[in-house]
Amino acid sequence: TLIELMIVVAIIGILAAVAIPMYQSYTARAQASEALQLLGGVKGPLAEYVGTNHHWPATLGEVTSNTGGAYIASLDLQNAVDPSGATPGSIEVVATFKASGVNSNLAGKTIILSTADSGLNWSCNVAVAGTVQPEYLPGSCRP
Repeated sequence: TLIELMIVVAIIGILAAVAIPMYQSYTARAQASEALQLLGGVKGPLAEYVGTNHHWPATLGEVTSNTGGAYIASLDLQNAVDPSGATPGSIEVVATFKASGVNSNLAGKTIILSTADSGLNWSCNVAVAGTVQPEYLPGSCRP
């Protein structure tokens, strides 16, 4: 009857109201994980480069050709401090999301992976995580 049909439509509306925001959050987290995968791929080449040359490369293109992805516009280096004597070097690798074609919560934002010991240990935490909101960061970047 008409009342039963109205009840079914109301139930579908309630489910959609809950499911759509959850799906948007899920897609944002899935797209953000691509950044961490790309950032993870440059850790080894950067550590090897600084270990061999005793300075960081001027651009990421010197150690890898993989500096973008489906959702990532670019990977860039910033705040490089070359190692000197007993002081280890530090650097940050920044993944910048594309301005379009990604979840609106990530568009144009950044995730940062950093090291303070010449590439032996890397961290992605909210203190230097970039501009992506913490709820969309991969688990290893959350506090």
